[in-house]
Amino acid sequence: MTNPGEQVLLSRVRRAALAVVLVAAAGVFLNVVHHHYPIQKWLFWHYALPDLAVGVVLASFLVAGHTVTRRALGTNVPLLEHLTLSFAVGLYVFEASMFLLGLLGLWHRATFFVLPLGLLAIFGYPAWKSLRRVGPRLLSLSKRSRRLTTGKLVMIAFGLAVLALIYFYTLTPHNVQFDSRWKHLTLAENYAARGGVTRFGEGWFFGARPHFTSYLYGWAFLAPTSLLFDRIILCAHLEFWIFTVGTVLGVSAAVRRLFPSADPRVVWVARFLFPGVLLYDSSLSVGADHIGAILSLPIFLMTMRCFRRPSAAACGLFSVLLAAAVLTKETVAFLLVPFPVAVVVVGIVRSAVRRFRGRLPEAQRWDFLAGPAAAVVGSLLLTAPMWLKNWVWYGDPMYPMLQGTFHGRPWTPDAAYLYRWYALEYEMWRPPPGLDGWIQTAKVLFTFSFDPHDYKQFHGTVPVFGSLFTLLLATLPFLKRTRWAWVLVLWIHLSIAAWFNVHHQDRYLQGLAPLMAVVVAFALSKVWRSSRWITRSALMGLVGLQIVWGGDVYFFGTHAMTGSPAKRVMDLIQAGFKKNYEHRFDFEQSYVAIGKTLPKNAVVLRHEVNDHLGLGVASVADSRMDQFGLSYGLMASTQEVYRALRDLGVTHVMWRTRSAGADTLAGDLRFFDFVENDVVDRKAVAGWYVAKLPPEAPKERKDERVLALTCSNRPATGVYRLEDLRVPSFGPERTKYPAPRRPGKPEEARELIQGVSFVVMQEGCRIPFTPAPFGFVMAAKRIAPNGTRNPHYALWVKKLPR
Repeated sequence: MTNPGEQVLLSRVRRAALAVVLVAAAGVFLNVVHHHYPIQKWLFWHYALPDLAVGVVLASFLVAGHTVTRRALGTNVPLLEHLTLSFAVGLYVFEASMFLLGLLGLWHRATFFVLPLGLLAIFGYPAWKSLRRVGPRLLSLSKRSRRLTTGKLVMIAFGLAVLALIYFYTLTPHNVQFDSRWKHLTLAENYAARGGVTRFGEGWFFGARPHFTSYLYGWAFLAPTSLLFDRIILCAHLEFWIFTVGTVLGVSAAVRRLFPSADPRVVWVARFLFPGVLLYDSSLSVGADHIGAILSLPIFLMTMRCFRRPSAAACGLFSVLLAAAVLTKETVAFLLVPFPVAVVVVGIVRSAVRRFRGRLPEAQRWDFLAGPAAAVVGSLLLTAPMWLKNWVWYGDPMYPMLQGTFHGRPWTPDAAYLYRWYALEYEMWRPPPGLDGWIQTAKVLFTFSFDPHDYKQFHGTVPVFGSLFTLLLATLPFLKRTRWAWVLVLWIHLSIAAWFNVHHQDRYLQGLAPLMAVVVAFALSKVWRSSRWITRSALMGLVGLQIVWGGDVYFFGTHAMTGSPAKRVMDLIQAGFKKNYEHRFDFEQSYVAIGKTLPKNAVVLRHEVNDHLGLGVASVADSRMDQFGLSYGLMASTQEVYRALRDLGVTHVMWRTRSAGADTLAGDLRFFDFVENDVVDRKAVAGWYVAKLPPEAPKERKDERVLALTCSNRPATGVYRLEDLRVPSFGPERTKYPAPRRPGKPEEARELIQGVSFVVMQEGCRIPFTPAPFGFVMAAKRIAPNGTRNPHYALWVKKLPR
């Protein structure tokens, strides 16, 4: 017989041998499959590493937020609520840290590692101590908790299945929405190329609007990879995991506050009873709406706390969450901030009344003063990354919104007109003014989920948002202890009214969707607990109808940028089998190709282009719809164009031979004259022209006259001075062209063209004349912005000898 010592030794040897055998088996398997699909080419690495990096970032959120939340509220906070608040506060800390590092010009590759690891190092120990203290209690509670019933397991499986479908979209960068290719991600890419957060000298107002999420995505653009694919996947996984963690924690915590006996393991599934989250452009598509949405539930939880006791610490923490919402996006701000502030103000007044009636404990006697002071000071300080930055850089804290009070810069003489008639009138979806508008607003409070408010080419008139919130409101009067649920319902409906009167596109309602999910989960839980099988059967039938109706939404294939993201993912996965290892990562190849032709320190003027993700270098915008510092039509010469671009640091220009029709005719002609006659090293790249600015300003050209050949009075046929065509494309002035200085008829074109520098020919007029034999080149085709009914033109420029 062997002694006990030998038995222990043999057992250890046996375990070690098993490990060696299993490792060897894995090695054999890898050796076999490597010949078919090289291990280093596996897509797995392009997803596992981003998920690992995101895990570290989310951990830094929690530990940083934990420290702040615990100092503000102490330890007497329910665990789910504490985690929800900590996660949201940590998100603000991370984004604010990226902003501050950007101001210092410290957006370097090392920052990708230093920031999350630094936050873990600074705040990790207090969080670890707290975890050690509560860990045994949590383990004990988990052992004593009730087993999940079959019904609850089915609900959890449903929630996980929807999350898996959403995650599947994150596997392709082609899922990225249009606005992110224009704003959120391109801001991040631009800052990364510049090495930090900088001023947009042309007055590109997306750089002045709230865009804290771009700082978050900016962290991903600092990743040590050269593939745009990898950076976008990292951004997509950031959004997905922030959405997932924020949803599971937030919905569970909020429902428990309203109904303490609700099961937090399943109530979060209510968020996925809103199928709109699966369809463009309300889906997760690397934007800012869902990042902002996860702030709604922490704000609700702190609203309840501050109403009951508006202490300085609680109101200070409340201000962190409000600031995070304000800095994320304007639509998030007006949906999530005004109503909670009003509720807390009521709580402060209530506290003051109780104070003067002597009904408050000594420790709370001055809350009615300390709380508001902390909230105001905190909000001003914590939103300074927007208003103070804008005030210093642009002369207007809300540039360009307060131009009537402040003197924002840059601000061209035609900027005020353009801002009013494009940004405020043309761009916004609003009801008509007056009684009709109020009637429509009242109606939409009940029909918003039944009548889509989106571009018709997406999903037509099919209701996809999810209607259980509206339908279950009828159950609330039959339930008990619903006061805060009604407060939440009032908040949601007032915000819907605001949304409808500001810019009513369905995707913006995603900011309210978590709050709606809480009301739905609350109503479902309450009805289920207080009813018998008949009512429960009806309840299951209603929920089942919503699930079945929304069951095909995921497969509509109406993504504006790619059709079906799911098909894109399947094509990407099978590309490995087809050994298409390199081209499977292609994304925004036109802009990537342009970026490769430019030096890393280039600053490229992107003429009238919105989506420009993939350039990889700093850029300047000149679209008249998006900036207020460049107005080519007001410039007296191409020399002035050159000086304006040089002042902005522009080194290169990229353009296409078309005009969006947003600028004046004078502006279009001035720009295309510059690129046709004055730039150097011009080359065609991926459907674009790219050229360098000349080393010196071009020579001045005099007597710049324009021949208009049209079949309308916009403008009438004849010869004009270039400045005569400074007629805007939007608003009431867009049809008011002056009379020509030399009137004429289209058939007189051969005589009229003598001595002119430009020709404008209206499309569709069938004028039997071409300026080409007279030394002109067609520089661009000019279209019209949707809804303006402006004519289309061909723009011809006199080609000058070099």
